[in-house]
Amino acid sequence: MINKNQLRPFEFPGLIHCGNKKSDGGYVVPLRYVEQADVLLSLGLALEWTFDAEFKVRNDDVRIIGVDHSISSRVILQKLARYHFKVAYYTMMRNAKKIAQYQKLLATYHLYWVLFSSPSMHVKKMVTAKDGPGTVSFDTLMQIAGPAREHGVFLKMDIEGSEYDVIPSIVAHEKSISVVTAEFHDLENGSEVFNRGIEQLLQAFVIVHIHGNNCGSYSAADNFPAVVEITFVNKALFGEPPVPSQHSYPRVGLDIPNSFGIDDYPLRF
Repeated sequence: MINKNQLRPFEFPGLIHCGNKKSDGGYVVPLRYVEQADVLLSLGLALEWTFDAEFKVRNDDVRIIGVDHSISSRVILQKLARYHFKVAYYTMMRNAKKIAQYQKLLATYHLYWVLFSSPSMHVKKMVTAKDGPGTVSFDTLMQIAGPAREHGVFLKMDIEGSEYDVIPSIVAHEKSISVVTAEFHDLENGSEVFNRGIEQLLQAFVIVHIHGNNCGSYSAADNFPAVVEITFVNKALFGEPPVPSQHSYPRVGLDIPNSFGIDDYPLRF
């Protein structure tokens, strides 16, 4: 069973929704540490980097290290060629809605080079517990991030179940990390692994927000979603002892459904 008692968030000022405002891809995070970050370590990109893009708008000096084995500049160029063709086609067909749709996609994919060019970068590897031919460990990624001031690294993570493998390393590097915002998977079938992972993170971090991903299933047994997004702030960054949140979740004005047209999952602790 999911240990929901340890999931109730604590109050933290200045939370914003950063990233996609119309579907999956955004997270609720503290603006203060977006603006103060030296490095955004962005684990898991796929073709969705609206979080990274808004982060860069709010903090132009941040260095972004994007990590994902499933995409490359070649894939992006293929997408761009396809969408340029689509824009030309729908321009001939005078379909303004389709033109706007593909122009938006073109703008998104052009951002790849803006976000992940030097001094930022894209590491084309899968994040796992150990380094290998096609894999990279969290410890190595922290070396790539380089010496940063205390709590200068902001961590975003959506790595489809591998998050549990790297939690011990995240905790080991907690003095360098201000915020962890992550998507946690497989709660329905892997509740013990999830509970243990959260317990480990809570050694160094405090939950300040949680949101159920309505693209995933809902466990009737646990009365809880199978996929959740959780934001943690380093304990050292709390000036006073944390106070439990009195808000209901999802939070009106902050949370956005991952899938529009489907009711967001209410969270009960």
